[in-house]
Amino acid sequence: MKYRYYGIMAVLMLVGASSAYAMGDKRQAFVGGPTLDTTPIQIQIGDAEYAIPANYFDLQPNPACRSERALFNVIFPDITPRTKENSREIDFGVGHDHKGGGILLSYHSSNEPEYNQEGSLRRIFSSRLENLISYEIFHNEYGLTRHTPKQGTLPWWGDELYVDHEKIPKRFLRCSMVDTVPVPVCSFYFYNKKLLVKASFNRKLLPEWETIEDNINKALDGFYVGPVTQEKPRCKDSYTDVVGGG
Repeated sequence: MKYRYYGIMAVLMLVGASSAYAMGDKRQAFVGGPTLDTTPIQIQIGDAEYAIPANYFDLQPNPACRSERALFNVIFPDITPRTKENSREIDFGVGHDHKGGGILLSYHSSNEPEYNQEGSLRRIFSSRLENLISYEIFHNEYGLTRHTPKQGTLPWWGDELYVDHEKIPKRFLRCSMVDTVPVPVCSFYFYNKKLLVKASFNRKLLPEWETIEDNINKALDGFYVGPVTQEKPRCKDSYTDVVGGG
């Protein structure tokens, strides 16, 4: 079975859930699909300008629009964008031994304690510690603390959680448990400036989480142009608009 890159699920949940576009510009926020073109596209994500080569994007952003999110298709752990040589592996995504995956960038602007960087990651982590699940805690695994559901709890096959700090996390990973799904996947959350990064990749790459974080930060810092000087309109960005739906 051909695996279409896992990160597209993030678009369905996060982009499709957004209703703010209804009050924005009627132009489409996305103007195309994957490409091998390396020409940088200068876009606004939140309050910052970025110049990002087109072959990083799963959905080509409209440079005339302001966005609150962006979605990449890349090869992990190097964060290599689409090329002629790796297109097939990127399209297979996290399937089996493939190293393709997705990076979802979401802009967070609030200064409220529960919605700033530390508060947001703490809420994401806490929301996963479900009341019905009892966890065993293992310290210093890949430099993180692992929370594994105990067998005999309901449901014991829930995700494993990895965090760098219990009370004030700066990094948080949620990983499918081995042998409970055909292809275990990790979702890795951390911040770069005001962007919440969610990187989705094959669990086999979990030991390389530090390399993945470093490479994502290097890429984003290299793409960063500066703060927005003239704000662009917010355009329609629902997933149904992208695929030609309602």
